[in-house]
Amino acid sequence: MFYYILRNIYPELRSSLRVVNLLAIVDSRNLKTFGVEKVLEPFIDATKLSGVELTIQKNKRYFLQGFAGDTPASNLLVGFKEGVGNAQRPCRRCLVTKEQLREVFSEGQVVLRDKATHNRHVAGVTDPRLTPTNRKMWSMLYGVNGKCCLSELEGFDVTLGFPQDCMHVVIEGTLEAQCRNFISHCVEMDPPAFTLTELNTALLSFRYGHLLKDKPSPIERHHLQNGLKQSAAQLMT
Repeated sequence: MFYYILRNIYPELRSSLRVVNLLAIVDSRNLKTFGVEKVLEPFIDATKLSGVELTIQKNKRYFLQGFAGDTPASNLLVGFKEGVGNAQRPCRRCLVTKEQLREVFSEGQVVLRDKATHNRHVAGVTDPRLTPTNRKMWSMLYGVNGKCCLSELEGFDVTLGFPQDCMHVVIEGTLEAQCRNFISHCVEMDPPAFTLTELNTALLSFRYGHLLKDKPSPIERHHLQNGLKQSAAQLMT
């Protein structure tokens, strides 16, 4: 499902459901068969008028500001690998490697992707002279499968126009790691601040009110090494 929001409204109204407009509904099988660019073709054709003054509502100028979606959907549209585990450089914003992900926490420690560099990567993996083996190698190295259909829109930079997915990247990523490390620190102190039994008893007996449906699951010792095994809503709670 694709939606769009017109930004020429008051900022405080932009998160309201009533300003979210349906653009298209497509079966995922058809999306895989015909490509996302075919679905968005009418939208792209209309938005190509970017920079051209239209005699609509006192000569408005139209352009695409950004695209928000979950990580796999955004990666599919931008031309990256949907599964971030399949790329040596999985981030759409920078060139951090999988090995560095657990060690690098500042933007200043990595090389950021930019439009020119990304275009070179796209040209590299789509070069018709490449063998299938070499294409797969370069694709995994850069994390890039091909060109983004939105890149032809004037003024739109695919390395800046796809903000990160807060649910997967923040809540199930950094927030999970923070909670897990904090709990590990507390139970491994000497003496411990609390035990896992005490924590699970508190989780079981807490009055959650309207958050009851997102009640956290019990935390076991092996979860402190392998992940807390909570949903995004449970982590938030």
